[in-house]
Amino acid sequence: QQNNMGNAVTQNKYEIYRNGYPDASNDDTSLTKNLDFYNNLVKIDGATVDEIHSSWFDDFDELDARLDSGFVEWLFPIQEESQFGQMLQKHEIHSMNASNEIRLKIVKSYELMLKFFGIHLADIRTGRLQKTTSYRTRYKVLNDSNDYHPVVTRMLKSIGEYGLEDYQYCFIMHLMREVFTTKELKSCANVLETSWLETYKGTPHRRNNLLNQLRRHRNTNSFFPVAQTYSRYSGYSGHGSNTTTGGYYSRTYNYSQTRTSTPNRAPPPVPTRKPTTEMKNMSSSSEDEVLDSDEIIDSAE
Repeated sequence: QQNNMGNAVTQNKYEIYRNGYPDASNDDTSLTKNLDFYNNLVKIDGATVDEIHSSWFDDFDELDARLDSGFVEWLFPIQEESQFGQMLQKHEIHSMNASNEIRLKIVKSYELMLKFFGIHLADIRTGRLQKTTSYRTRYKVLNDSNDYHPVVTRMLKSIGEYGLEDYQYCFIMHLMREVFTTKELKSCANVLETSWLETYKGTPHRRNNLLNQLRRHRNTNSFFPVAQTYSRYSGYSGHGSNTTTGGYYSRTYNYSQTRTSTPNRAPPPVPTRKPTTEMKNMSSSSEDEVLDSDEIIDSAE
C-alpha cells in the first residue's frame, strides 16, 4: 500500500511538471541567473557555459568528478528548487526560447551529456539518436549505480521546457529500446518507467505510443528488478525522495501490470518550434565514431 501511495505521489509530481507547474509563482524578474549563465555572464566551477562546452566535451573523467558540484543544475535548469542552481523562472524560459543563440547552447549541453552516456545526437532537426562505439563503457555509469539516473531525469525535464518534445521522445524511445530490446541498460527498467517516461510533455497520442511500447514489453514478461540503492547526490530533482536521508532512490516495481491506453499507431509529427537554419547546419563536435545506420532507430519523424 505504501508503495502504491509513493507511485501516486510520483505520478502527480510529473503531471504537475507536464502541465507547466500551473500553481507555481516562480516569475520573479529579479532572478536571472539561469539566463545569465547561458549568456556567459555567470561562471560555474570557474567556467562559463561556452567554456564547459569546449573544454569538458568528451572529458568524461572531468564530468564525473564534478557531479557533486551541481553543474548539471546549471546546464539543465528546471522549475523546481535546486540545491546549487536557481529555480528556473518563467520569464527566463520566454527569454531563452526567444534567443536562437541560447537554444543552440541548450542543444549543446544536451549533446555533451548524451555523449557522456554513450549516445550521439545524429540529427539536430528531429532529435534522432545513435549509439557511439564506446557506448558499452559509457552505459556502465547508468547500469552500475543510480548516481546518474536523476541526471537523465533532469535532462529530460529541462529540454521539455524549451519545446523540444521531439528530443524527449527520441531519448525515451532510445532508453526503452536499450532497456528491453538490447538489454544493454536492463538495470534501468524501474527508473525508465517511474521517472524517465513520465517526463514526456508532447501530444497525448505520442504519450500513448510510449505507454503502449512499455505495455508490449511487459507482456513479454521482461522484468528486471532493481535493488533499492541511494544516489551519492540528491540535488537532481526527478526521483522519489527518501525523507530520512534526502537521497533519491530506485524502487522495485511490478512490471506484470498493464496500463490502459489506446491501440498503438504510428505517431504523427509533433508541432514543436522548428530549429533554425543555424541549428540544422550545426554538426556535433564529437570525434568519437558512431555505429552504423542499422543502429539508428530512434527518430521522431
